[in-house]
Amino acid sequence: GPGELAAGASATYELEAPSFSAAPYEGETLQFRITDGAGTRFATTEAIVVARGEQVLANPEMKLWSQRDGAPGLASPAGWFPYQQINKGDQASVEPATALGIDAVRFYVSQDGQADPGGWSHLGLAQEITFPSRPFVVRVLSNTRYEVNEADWPLTAFGIEVSDGLNGRIWILLQPSPSGNREYDLPNGQHVSVIDVPAGQWVSRTIDLAQLYATLHWLPQENISLRFFAAASSRKQSEVEGFIAGVSSDEQSGRSAPAETP
Repeated sequence: GPGELAAGASATYELEAPSFSAAPYEGETLQFRITDGAGTRFATTEAIVVARGEQVLANPEMKLWSQRDGAPGLASPAGWFPYQQINKGDQASVEPATALGIDAVRFYVSQDGQADPGGWSHLGLAQEITFPSRPFVVRVLSNTRYEVNEADWPLTAFGIEVSDGLNGRIWILLQPSPSGNREYDLPNGQHVSVIDVPAGQWVSRTIDLAQLYATLHWLPQENISLRFFAAASSRKQSEVEGFIAGVSSDEQSGRSAPAETP
């Protein structure tokens, strides 16, 4: 809304907290105080009850790179928490970038092929969110082919990791796949969902976690951990690179459009 209002004038303002840690919780009551600029006179609004938002992700466009994690010193968009696990000979970065004219977040891992703790070097951006009952759309550009060893364990991974306190872990890999889309379980119980995307092109993909949980016969939990990540197995030398240009609701992207449309 306007920065100043004349006496007796009215206006509508849209307010948004840049970080979910600063936002009021659903069901909380809050009031706004409007001052005259000098702070000598003010008016207070009636009590407002915070309603549930349609978007469960904070800062879904992944803007406002105003946070820095103290341990690894990684910067991140407001509301997103960075993490990384890399060995001494590997490299990894997550940063704002522009790809083919689109502002996005670049995820990059370089793996030297030497043994790593857990067998991987990886990094990403994470949030703890309410389980999304509706589909959401991810805009993605992937430069790394989906690759597995003889036992179907991924050697490169770029996409989304979902986990909760009851069920296993899901990797939704958004990569060019020679074998197309795939759904399978690893011996450790982790589910892998491969969504084939063309290499080096911006595309939108619809993610329906409610449907995926139902297919797996998993009970949705109230809260889940959602991570955008890139990872490279220490079984071979490789580079993993991908870009995410934000998340939108299925309605915003046009539900009647095909789910896999460039």
